[in-house]
Amino acid sequence: FHDDKPYGLLIANMTKINENGKVVYSSRHNAAKGETEIDWLVTWGNKNSKIRGVGKALMLEYFKTAKKDKFKDIFLKSELPENSFAQSFYEKMGFVKFFDKRMKWKSKTTSSYIIPNFVNSSDMIIPMVITTSRRNKIIAQTAKEMACQEFKTHPVNMSQIVNL
Repeated sequence: FHDDKPYGLLIANMTKINENGKVVYSSRHNAAKGETEIDWLVTWGNKNSKIRGVGKALMLEYFKTAKKDKFKDIFLKSELPENSFAQSFYEKMGFVKFFDKRMKWKSKTTSSYIIPNFVNSSDMIIPMVITTSRRNKIIAQTAKEMACQEFKTHPVNMSQIVNL
């Protein structure tokens, strides 16, 4: 938020259930122990705005939270490069592709969200991951680059922002 206007949103660590009925935090089949997932990242603004780096700032705060919560690897499903700049952004933030092959958003071994979701399961994605050591390097680098300072947070009622 800036001047009471939202500029971005990151949703992560949503609970999922794997094919064995176990609650997990990554939809990836055979996810590493302590792995979590970024479920959704979106930023917006306008061309006249002086606000820049919202995605980086959200990712930095999430990396700090994941570290504090003792999550290790972070998995994500990037949109295809021809549909958005997501993959290049994630690569700049330290994520690496598992392989060059694109895959469907959901397969029969993908852990499903416990809450319903509205994603087209046949959409194609690029699976990516960042390890603890790379994440810690990015935290230090990005905090310095953005001259980050700690600030006091205040709760926000999401129903005032989003029509639920």
